[in-house]
Amino acid sequence: MVVDSVAKVFEGRDASVEALREISLAIQEHEFITLIGPSGCGKSTLLRIVGGLIPPSRGAVAIRGRSPQDAQRAKDIGFVFQQPALLPWRSVADNVDLPFALNKQSGGDRRLGSTEELLALVGLGQFARAHPYQLSGGMQQRVAIARALIFDPSLLLMDEPFGALDEITREGMRYELLRIWSQARKTVIFVTHSIPEAIILSDRVIVMSSRPGEIREVIPIDLPRPRDEEMESSPEFVAYAARLRHLLHA
Repeated sequence: MVVDSVAKVFEGRDASVEALREISLAIQEHEFITLIGPSGCGKSTLLRIVGGLIPPSRGAVAIRGRSPQDAQRAKDIGFVFQQPALLPWRSVADNVDLPFALNKQSGGDRRLGSTEELLALVGLGQFARAHPYQLSGGMQQRVAIARALIFDPSLLLMDEPFGALDEITREGMRYELLRIWSQARKTVIFVTHSIPEAIILSDRVIVMSSRPGEIREVIPIDLPRPRDEEMESSPEFVAYAARLRHLLHA
């Protein structure tokens, strides 16, 4: 995937706002990329441009040689947002299966697995008949991840998916996500404000500047996989955290 000189300006009645300036980035297949930066720096805007939800003002994005809109129509992009947005009257299995039920014609028969297999992948095999109100926040987000994977997309876009969770649940969810990613092997672009989350998840961390958002630095995370909680107290992890804090507060 290639992001080539992408810029975004939001035009208002009285003034325009430059959200992104000249973002260029090449992402490899199956790579886990994290975007981190100050609030308002354009992380979510960049994610939405990559996903084809909004157009860039300048520049272009290519996903396996296709535009984001073409990749989206081919069901090759999965989205996970901060709120899981589950339908309360549908069971967990029916929430996961909803995109397939609504888009079977355009998506064909391609899917990562059966609903039961997807729920097993996210560790919720025993909750297929439960309803969202019976699940914790972390479990609801795992349902949202399973739903995003249903069409077997090559690219998974995640916009602060753990931001609304309490810290203990959030810490557990990043390791759940690593487990899911290691099995599903998707390319992931993940937006977060959490330095530990960025380090433990990523192959590379993209540090963005204040608005207008630019890439301040790209930091490869050279920590062995699989990763676990003990790694967060290692000297290497602490050094990465100090470097990221310095960049974010410079």
